This record gives sequence, C-alpha cells and structure tokens, in this order.
Amino acid sequence: MKKKRILLIVIIIIALIILLVPIPRYLNDGGSVEYRALLYKVTDYHKLEPVGSNYIEGIGIEILGIEVFNNAKEQTETLETTRERIKLENVKFVGVESTDTSKLVKFNNILYGKSYAVIDYAGNLDKSIGTINLLIDKEYMPEINGETNCEELLNSSVLEANDESMVLNVNNIAVLFNAIKESNIQY
Repeated sequence: MKKKRILLIVIIIIALIILLVPIPRYLNDGGSVEYRALLYKVTDYHKLEPVGSNYIEGIGIEILGIEVFNNAKEQTETLETTRERIKLENVKFVGVESTDTSKLVKFNNILYGKSYAVIDYAGNLDKSIGTINLLIDKEYMPEINGETNCEELLNSSVLEANDESMVLNVNNIAVLFNAIKESNIQY
C-alpha cells in the first residue's frame, strides 16, 4: 500500500513537471521569446518591423490555448524618435585592428564588427538566438538591436553572442564578429 502511494506521488510530480515547466523558444522576429508548457504559453514580445517603422513590445499569456492577458503595444521607433543617426565618416575606431569596421551589427545593445579571423565553428548552424533583420544605409552606424549596415548580413541568424564576440550564420557559413567597446569609438 505504501509503495502504491509513493508511486502515485512520483507520477503526479512528473505529470506536474511536464504540464507546468516551460521551454523557452526564441522567435526570429527581432527578439521575442516564447515560454511554452503543455497548459500555458507566455510570450515576451519584442517584435521588430522593417526599418523606420514600428515594433511591438509587451507580454502575452495563454492558458489552455485561450488568451487571458496581452499588453503588447505597437511602439514607434523611427530615426527621428531615437536620435540622429551617426555617420561612419564622423567616427574613428581605435584599437580594433583585427576588425572590419565597415561591416557592423548591433545585437543585445553591443556593436560588433566583422573579424578578419577565420573560424571552424563546431556548433549547430540551425540554432539561433536572434536575427539581424534591419538594414540601414551603409554610411551609418547601427543603433537598434538586430540592425546592420551591410546588406550581405541581412536576415543572418545569430548563433552565439557575448561581450567579446558573436557568431553569425551568413549563407550557412559561420562568421566571427568582434565586439567594439564604447572606449574604442571616437566621435
């Protein structure tokens, strides 16, 4: 009898874990994250639209497929509402000799430049933590997350990113980018 009760408790705990523990999924829309369990789904929206347009931020909650909360609002982020764009001709990069500063990407509020180093990436090229999906004119510095000034990098998946470097999937080739710190930028 005691063994049946313990087995029942273990089965209930396993069922609760399966039903309630969410699995995060990163959406390729500019930074939204979806936390999905069998009984519910929570979406943290940060959906970017084409450059000079709008973006959506907020939280959405569904329980058993029924939306019970959604405060996602469309926000306007244009060149005028952020700040005036910085032209690359007015910027000097110092201490970044191993970086191509003409091919820039902004991700997680860090500016990256294409590295001259070649890498042999051992990770999964299909795994993505974000997308570079905003293209600006090549004369300007990227200022919004997911933005680049290089057309060949548009719609590239971010495979890995940290404070020092980032790896992008550019046409199924892993390309290394070096972080450019604020101290390396002179306006």
